[in-house]
Parts: sequence; C-alpha cells; structure tokens
Amino acid sequence: DLPHDFSIIQKFDYTQRSLSHFKSSGTTGFLPGGIGYYHKDFVLPKRDNATVIINFDGAYNDTLVSVNGHLVGNNKYGYNPFAFDISNYIKADGKTVNKLDVTVRHEYITSSRWYPGSGIYRDVNISVLDKVHIAHNGTYVTTPDLEQEAGKQSTVNVEVEVENSNKGSRTTYVENRVVDAQGNPVTSWTKSKSERIQSCESKTFNSQLKVNNPKLWSAEHPNLYYVETQVVSGDKVVDQYKTRFGFRYYKFDRSGFSVNGKLVKLHGVCLHHDQGALGAASYSDAMYRQLCIMKEMGMNAVRTSHNCPDQDFLR
Repeated sequence: DLPHDFSIIQKFDYTQRSLSHFKSSGTTGFLPGGIGYYHKDFVLPKRDNATVIINFDGAYNDTLVSVNGHLVGNNKYGYNPFAFDISNYIKADGKTVNKLDVTVRHEYITSSRWYPGSGIYRDVNISVLDKVHIAHNGTYVTTPDLEQEAGKQSTVNVEVEVENSNKGSRTTYVENRVVDAQGNPVTSWTKSKSERIQSCESKTFNSQLKVNNPKLWSAEHPNLYYVETQVVSGDKVVDQYKTRFGFRYYKFDRSGFSVNGKLVKLHGVCLHHDQGALGAASYSDAMYRQLCIMKEMGMNAVRTSHNCPDQDFLR
C-alpha cells in the first residue's frame, strides 16, 4: 500500500537512544528509523520478447530489490528515482505469479538534519517494453532560439535515446511531432534517418520541428505542449512516448529576472518533501493542496529542499 512512511507511525522518542542503533534525534523529528520489508505477488500479461523495468520514484534510504528470489539491484540514496531491468528474472506469460521483495534500511541518526521519513515513500511502477525501446528518461526537448523566433515559426529540437536489448542488431528510426495540450497536432510527423543499433547498445536520434507562433508559457498562462515520439523497428511501431514541455525564454541580468522579455519578481518559498503530520509519504492530493495554498499567498517560485523532488510534485 504505497506511498508509505514507516517512521511517522512510530512513537516519538526524546531520549535519542531508542531501538539500538536505529536512533532518533531532534534533527530528524524525534522519530526512529529501522528496517521495512515490502512484498508483492503479481501476474504479468503474456508478452514475448519483452524488456521489463521496475521504476522507483524514491525510497528512504538503502534499498534492496529482489524478484523471484534474485537480487536485482541496490540503491543507497534516499531521494533519487532509480530503475532496474528485471527481464531475466520475471515471467510474463499471463499465469505465473511473480514475487517482488523490497527491503529498505534507514539505520543512522546522522542521515539528515531534517525529517526524512523511512520506506517506499514514493510511487513504484513497472514498464513492459519491446526489446527496442526509448531509454529511461530518454527524451530531451529544447527550444534554443525562441527569443529570436517568438511570435514567428519556432524551432523545437528533440533528442531521443533508443536502446536495443535484443541479442542481434536492429535497424530503427524515430518519428516525432508536436501536439498542443488538447492533443491537436501543430506539426506533422518528422522522421529521423534510420540507424542500425547493435545488441545491448543505444543510439541518439535528433529531430528538428517547426511550430508556427506557439503560445508562450508563463506563471500566469502556463501553456503546455507535448512531443509525441514513435520508435519504428522492422516496419512496426515498437514504442511510443509523450514528453511535456513549454515555450518560454528567460534571463538574469542587471535589470533582474525576466520571462519572455517581461520582468518578474520572484516570490519564493522553500518546501521540504514531507507533509508535516502526514510524514514523508508523497500523497498527490496533499502536495496539490500545499501548492494551491502557496499560490494563493502569492508564491510563484519554489525551492525544493536539497534533493530530487517527487515526480507528482513536479507534475
């Protein structure tokens, strides 16, 4: 039952000597750490020749992941997203029960000087992909000449990293187009040149698209677009992905900070990742409520503590 913080449900300890070395401290909210064990049984639909990736948005803090009795990975930092390829340890046949075990250790009093929480406090999901697929976080979208092109035809550069997990090489190309927030195309599909990707290697495909007079993003008018990406291998679309972005340019100079040529005063707040009495578990509704209250106060900028923020917080 995720997200989950196993420190927030424990008793406050002001002696700083609880649970042996699983100590608590005023710097971490007087709540002890410990070890959390998580288990899940699940069946994957039948899928031949698949790459299966398990994605963690964050777990605090030393995380061991096992699938069907095999240790597949270890992550030792409590805030970063991480992912493991579990294709060799899992059955995707529509009937076999797969067993996922996760151990999360939070054992040291000196791990933070703020309340960090403990356990799998962010989302987890599984991606079932073709052997030829877009790499994890493998798209990169920029609008490098927007200041000169604003109000005219604007350039969108798209880089897509594609991986090949097959035993042999594959000839592959990528198609991209831009759509608006409602899904209406604002460019046609642009096809990259074909590349041969060797086994267990990757290649980056570059595309350039032109959007006529895009709506600019600002804090008052947060206009968004998407790049839709298709990976084609063997005359078949084997992967699809959407990357959200906005058109905006900014400057810091002696006049101050400007967005799209307009001076903006930064009214900022510092927000750590926890939600007070709810603990560190990343409840989407709680984060949304928090940000709404901040905006009603006049906030237009956020400093997200010292670490990678939650993906739902960014969304």
